[in-house]
Amino acid sequence: MEDIQYKQLQRASNISAILTLLGVVVVISALIFSYFEIRKMEERVAELAAEESQLKEKIEHQKAQIKQYEWASSPQAITAQTKAVELNGIKDPSGRQVYDFSIWLQVPVLLKDKIEQVQYVFGHPTMLNKTRESTEASNGYSVSYRGWGCLKSMAIKVFLKDGESHEIQFDQCSGEQR
Repeated sequence: MEDIQYKQLQRASNISAILTLLGVVVVISALIFSYFEIRKMEERVAELAAEESQLKEKIEHQKAQIKQYEWASSPQAITAQTKAVELNGIKDPSGRQVYDFSIWLQVPVLLKDKIEQVQYVFGHPTMLNKTRESTEASNGYSVSYRGWGCLKSMAIKVFLKDGESHEIQFDQCSGEQR
C-alpha cells in the first residue's frame, strides 16, 4: 500500500510541478505580452504627443493669421501718405515757394469696400477750403491742394458704410500719424 501512496504522491507532485511550471509559463507569457503592449502604447502616446504639438503649432499659426486678418480689416491699418511737387518759378505773394500737395490713404484690400468716404480737415488758418472729401477708392481717396507749405496737424476722418467713423491725426510734414 505504501507503494500505491508513494506513486499517488509522486503523481500528485508531478502534476503539481507541471501546473506550477505551466503557471510560471503563463505568468512569464503575460509579462512578455504586457511588456510589448505597453511599448506599443508608449509609442502611440509619443505619436499623439507629437501630433498634439503639431496641432498646437497650427492653432498658434491660425491665431496669428486671424490677428493679421483682423488688423488688415480694421481702420487702424490705414496709413496716410503725402507728396509735394515743387512748382518751379511759382511763388506766393509773400515770396514763398508754391507746391502741389497730394494726400491719400493706403487702405488694406479687406477694408476698401467698407469705406464710404474720407474727409480731410485742414486746420490751418490760411487754408480757404478747410474740408475736402473723397469717395474714390481707386486713387486711395486722394485730395490735393496748392500751397506754400505742409500742415503739422490735420485730421483725416474715415467714414465706413456701417455708420462707424475713425479719425487719424496726421502730421503732413513728418508723415507721422496718431
